[in-house]
Amino acid sequence: TNGDLLTVDKLQNLIEKGVSRFDIASIDRYHKKAGGRLMELADIFESCGVNGTEKDPLLEGGHYLTENPLSWGYWGASEDMWLGGNWARGKAMKNDIWLKDPNHNFCTILSGARNFLGGYDDIPQEISIQLWRINPCCPGTHFPMGDARKQKVAEVLERASKNAVFKMLNDGEPLKMGVSLGVSVESATEKNEEVKNICLYCDQFMKCHKNQIFDENGVKPTQQTI
Repeated sequence: TNGDLLTVDKLQNLIEKGVSRFDIASIDRYHKKAGGRLMELADIFESCGVNGTEKDPLLEGGHYLTENPLSWGYWGASEDMWLGGNWARGKAMKNDIWLKDPNHNFCTILSGARNFLGGYDDIPQEISIQLWRINPCCPGTHFPMGDARKQKVAEVLERASKNAVFKMLNDGEPLKMGVSLGVSVESATEKNEEVKNICLYCDQFMKCHKNQIFDENGVKPTQQTI
């Protein structure tokens, strides 16, 4: 979470629902608050008994989570972390500091879509819920997989697991996600080179094939698999 909307009441509600680890992933110059709310957030977590001794992302933190069943940390985007540059989103687009490199595959790294459905053991399984939008990755697909206000996340992921496009995203292969719809890897590569960022290619692809991928409930199962 970026922590912008977190309050004591909301934190207590999340704890009661079983959430045990909280990461504030917005302590950098790219996010709206730019870290300005950090001390306030620290007070909120402390008031609810949430341990904050390990601030770094727990990529391999199983032992810490065992010893500290209720914890929080904070960090932010930087080029020396796994991102390798800025997603083509938000302030990065507004300030023209998004990564213009079509060869950098955001989809296959941590915070990308790879393994959002599971099946790999070399990278954590995670999804992103931005307010209500259920996404396979932190940048978010142009259209969400589902609506967390109305749908169970497990049911949305079940539908995504039967969709050929999202199965390719789970494999970290965005240039192959259109194969089942008649879009060749060569054509996808050419378009990706043109827009200079895999997230922008994904956006364009989703918009062009919206009715084949989504219905009124979000992502829909497809009969054809790859």
